[in-house]
Amino acid sequence: MKYLLEPTPHEEAIDFIASKPVVSREVFQELLPELKARAFTISGVTAFDVLQRVRDEVATVPAGARWDDAKKKIVEEIHPFLADPEDPDNTDAAERRAETLLRTHGFQAYGAARYRNQAAQKDIFPYCQYVHNYDAQPRPSHVALHGLIFPFDSEFVQTHQCPWDWNCKCGWTPLSEDDAREFREKDADREPDHREVIEGAQLKHVETTGHLVRGVNQIFDVRTPAEKGEPGAFTWDPRDLRIPLDKLKERYEPHVWAAFEKWARNNQIPETGTSIFGWLSGEKLVAETLASTARAASRLPGVMTPVPVPPRVDPVGGKLRIPESHPDAAALSATMTVVDSVHDDGGLNSIPLLASRGTRVVGEFIWNEITGKATSITISSKGPHPELTLLHEIGHWVELGIMSPGDSARITAALEKTVTAKKIRSMIRTGKSRPGIRSDLFAGDIADLRDMIKPGEMLARAYAQWIARKSGHSRLLAQIAAENPKYHGVRFFSEQEAAQIDKLFSEALGGKP
Repeated sequence: MKYLLEPTPHEEAIDFIASKPVVSREVFQELLPELKARAFTISGVTAFDVLQRVRDEVATVPAGARWDDAKKKIVEEIHPFLADPEDPDNTDAAERRAETLLRTHGFQAYGAARYRNQAAQKDIFPYCQYVHNYDAQPRPSHVALHGLIFPFDSEFVQTHQCPWDWNCKCGWTPLSEDDAREFREKDADREPDHREVIEGAQLKHVETTGHLVRGVNQIFDVRTPAEKGEPGAFTWDPRDLRIPLDKLKERYEPHVWAAFEKWARNNQIPETGTSIFGWLSGEKLVAETLASTARAASRLPGVMTPVPVPPRVDPVGGKLRIPESHPDAAALSATMTVVDSVHDDGGLNSIPLLASRGTRVVGEFIWNEITGKATSITISSKGPHPELTLLHEIGHWVELGIMSPGDSARITAALEKTVTAKKIRSMIRTGKSRPGIRSDLFAGDIADLRDMIKPGEMLARAYAQWIARKSGHSRLLAQIAAENPKYHGVRFFSEQEAAQIDKLFSEALGGKP
């Protein structure tokens, strides 16, 4: 559910990133549109047709292309613009530029994926350790940080996500509280300047001065290029690979910027339906991945059949405008008859049902806090169970639109006391799907569980389960049975819990005419 006037944070951690030393290919597939969108910012290359081709070549690396093959193609593209007029066959400059481009954008992909991993599970891994990957010409400031441990939420970690300078190949490894405790025990016999866990006064000193002290006459400047105020400083944000429009505009003369803007508006980022300029202006990107194809293919066979509806004063089905053009129009209309067979609406405002092709956000309900009315419901044609998704979004609508605060509070209180809710909280806390095993939950699992435990989300799921149970509709019940194992058996409530919750919903909604 989204509130229309609620500040929208950057897209949460990628749902299906696994917490592994090497980021999975699926992560790259999810980040691919952002990488393609960012890669066009190659400095010094002014021919936009070349930018287009180089951008695509950079993006082939995370998609699985060989590094050397991509580099060779990029060299061919940019060499004419970087060649020495007195030595036109010398490709050294293009070789160096291609290497820098691939390193920078490739390591940004790793950095963004790893950052989003840890952000999603920072309650389990609240610390991180800096890892310097040595090369022929290491920077002393990067080498000095090797092995040091910082709180993940510290300002230093947030501003030094790798790569934090051109050609930086460093990284951060997540650590648990127990890991940090072991390092603190080793630090107990060390002088403060030689300790590996950087916190307290040491952390404050690093963050306020930009200097890391590692002993007598061992002071390193660990400020980022942007913190040093360097012109055209390298900077990026792993939460959002977008580059600020004002920063881009500063790089170009007015007539060049006009040409760039026209190009950016007319070029679509593959598989998103969004232009480069749209992305730069704030639009989110959603990748069409192999995983999305698998989810779409997982739909249960058969059709959603309507059910008899008793006389209603103001049926919910009459308030949701479902366009015939929606790919699942028939199934969604049939779902509305099931809702109407269970309860009346009591005065909901009329809203449209919209279609999308999202693969991560398959349903969305938008509520306008100023008017106190719903704005729309969106159901993706790519989701595995559009009927069940629609019931979930209607659950949000019903709670905010017609349910009394007292009824909502009673249902929420009952849901939070269930064994299912307690298990969700335990899984978030321990990183385990069941006791007696090693941690087996990945970043995506934790992100899903955190969303599921929110009061409004629990109530919406319980509402969908109530409609399915009270109507006895076989397809909806089958969808619940299919969904629950995907979430370690806690997506929906047990039969005993559901029976008790059903009574609360019936008291709140079932008695309406």
